[in-house]
Amino acid sequence: MSKLQELAAARAAGGDDDSFFADAEELLALPKSASTAIALRKGLYRGEPHLDLRVFVLKRDGSVVHTKKGVLLTLDQARQVAEKILEAVAGSS
Repeated sequence: MSKLQELAAARAAGGDDDSFFADAEELLALPKSASTAIALRKGLYRGEPHLDLRVFVLKRDGSVVHTKKGVLLTLDQARQVAEKILEAVAGSS
């Protein structure tokens, strides 16, 4: 089982304490280190769809929590960021 799968299993077992994104759809979770992962989630904020990008940490007790600070983007903002990321990646080859 990969560390990402372990983080996901621990998160599912412990529940998500983030009531704001409790119903958010998890789009991506990438391992960053042995005890952290970067997660991208889509959910509603003030009735509008947003993307939330933040780091999740595996605690010593086995629970998974997210950092307090993350990036919350409207879909338009996310499109602009994605375009710049793709430009940077294409330009670095």
